[in-house]
Amino acid sequence: MRASWFPFLTYALLGAAPALAEPSRTCLVLSGGGARGFAHVGVLKALEEHGVRVDCITGTSMGAIVGGLYAGGMNAAQLEKLVLHTNWEAMFSERPPRQELSLRRKEEDFRFPLPFEIGLRDWKFGLPRGAFATSGLELELKDLTAHLPEDIAFDRLPIPFRAVATDLESGEIKVFARGPLRLAMRASMSVPGAFAPTELDGRLYGDGGLVKNLPVDLARSLGATRVIAVNIGTPLSPRSELASFVGVTRQMINILTEQNVREQLARLRDHEDLLISPDLGEIGATDFKRGAEAIERGYRAAQSVAGRLAAFAQTGARPRPAPPTSAPDPERIDFVRFQAMEFADPEVLAASLDTQPGQTFDRARLHADLARLQGRGDFERLDYAIITERDRKGVLIEATEKSWGPNYLRFGLTASTDFRGDGSFNLRLGHVRTWVNSLGAEWRNEAQIGRTRRLRSEFYQPLAAANWLYLDAHAEHERSLIDAYAAGVRVAQFDRAISRVGLDLGAPVGKWGEGRLGLTAAHILAEPSVGIFPATYKAREAGYTASLVYDQLDSVNFPREGSRVKLSVLAASNALGSDASYLQTQFEAQKAFTLGANTINLALLAGGYGADDKTGGIGFSLGGFQQLSGFRNDEFRGNYLALGRVVAYRLIGTLPALGRAVYLGGSLEAGNVWATRGEVRELKTAASIFLGADTPLGPFYLAYGRGTGGATAVYMFLGRP
Repeated sequence: MRASWFPFLTYALLGAAPALAEPSRTCLVLSGGGARGFAHVGVLKALEEHGVRVDCITGTSMGAIVGGLYAGGMNAAQLEKLVLHTNWEAMFSERPPRQELSLRRKEEDFRFPLPFEIGLRDWKFGLPRGAFATSGLELELKDLTAHLPEDIAFDRLPIPFRAVATDLESGEIKVFARGPLRLAMRASMSVPGAFAPTELDGRLYGDGGLVKNLPVDLARSLGATRVIAVNIGTPLSPRSELASFVGVTRQMINILTEQNVREQLARLRDHEDLLISPDLGEIGATDFKRGAEAIERGYRAAQSVAGRLAAFAQTGARPRPAPPTSAPDPERIDFVRFQAMEFADPEVLAASLDTQPGQTFDRARLHADLARLQGRGDFERLDYAIITERDRKGVLIEATEKSWGPNYLRFGLTASTDFRGDGSFNLRLGHVRTWVNSLGAEWRNEAQIGRTRRLRSEFYQPLAAANWLYLDAHAEHERSLIDAYAAGVRVAQFDRAISRVGLDLGAPVGKWGEGRLGLTAAHILAEPSVGIFPATYKAREAGYTASLVYDQLDSVNFPREGSRVKLSVLAASNALGSDASYLQTQFEAQKAFTLGANTINLALLAGGYGADDKTGGIGFSLGGFQQLSGFRNDEFRGNYLALGRVVAYRLIGTLPALGRAVYLGGSLEAGNVWATRGEVRELKTAASIFLGADTPLGPFYLAYGRGTGGATAVYMFLGRP
């Protein structure tokens, strides 16, 4: 008996008995770094090619998202396709594509191009908790993990997984080991200042990079005998990039992250473990459009250590197990319900959805509904769950209202000069109070200072929960300077004041537009302030109004596709107190289409009063950039207008750090303004060339224009032409 167990004991003590040798366990550790984390996908491609089987994964921030999706069942090829085919700009946008918004939201783009807002609640100002919206990302993660149970232990995934986040109240590390995988990944990627923190179970979580950006020790706790660590953290910035508050704040976060990364790197073993540090160059944490480049650099970095990877390869490795699956989507939904909210009315929101009780459940349709809800501007995040109540299956939507609402302040800015004395500057402040009552009424106010001074107030009242009909009451007062020209020379300047009130009955037409019928009354006064003309123009205007608007442009600044048409009619009537009876008509149409990097934007403007000399000659105007380029701003005035325009521009680059587009283009224009119908025949022609940029402050142009008779001008323009 002793002879039978003595050799076995000897081999065991010497570590020579194969049967007792502990099997190797390889854990993959993926660091955070925003868009730089796409390099992880390239590393995974190389690992699969070399037969490296991963037994567990730990990750932080983008490393948690890539690692979590891989652990949940996706392979490297699927992850690469996801990175390359996702519209990342739309993913992190506060709202869905412009074509999907209501016309009311689309019209805001014309007045308030600045992308940020300030909230006002209980007379305290508030700001969004993140620069980027995350509802698009959260819905995408929900879709990608829909096959998994919501409450799942991450050890039951095809590859055991852990995600790291930071408890923002205690400053301690939070390791997610179970729960909805999508929320663990999202919480780990709550980059301070960029993405709002994630609230789970009453705690507020931020980006895991603050406490552990490369969780090597967490991999050890999962039983890893060997570690493959991929470090893609953002390097520290040079002094030249520390001249702003944003640069200094970013550097402070990077310093904190770099310190905990160094501590984790010290835990790697020289012979057993492997560190892969892709050379990502100038790829930044927000360069999501450079996904293909980041993947390739990650792949090359892993291939450069192919000799080391061979030691991690396993022959005859068993395939990854299938993950546990969630209950299948219901064939039919019996109810759609919102959780209770402070301001928004659940019934009104439910009536606005395409997803309705009695339908076959369609996840894509529901996601589109939530995207449109996000576009209302009322909610910080949106989520939903499929629930069962007494054998009835339905959708429960959680809409988290903005903590800084329901009053919001928005800003707009326009400035221009033609470098020969004509310039203007206007600063606009807008206020909106949402959900004034249960039907979703809104009170909007606007104040503008500069060359044109304006005060406007509007009350918008839906008449039904489904908002198929509404009333809009508005009042405004505007004062502006009007120049008068003769042969291109300014000969006078008028101070024009218009006070107007109106009441409209309107009907939205889905996401495409709206129609309105209304009443209006105005008092117009134009007095000479400079020049040789002593005449003063006074008029009372009152009548019936009608308008139709169709708007499916993808952008108001540099549209790449879509069209917009607007027809407005005013029937002034003596019976309503107008000084004269006439029919004023205005029409505008725009069509944009793109081939590759080139866009053609066609526009047509027309208007008339149906009677001569009813406006003192100041009704319509043309002149200035893309309004007959080369001529003075508003050089031509009269009662009838026509303008046709073809604008072509080519995408030539993006603005550094902003990711917004830069264009090179030009325009051809033909049109004129006439005092009487009898003069409507002669057209003036013009052309321009320009360099344009879509900036956070709005569209910017540097342009040169030339018109009929040799008129020329150079323009610098911030705002829409």
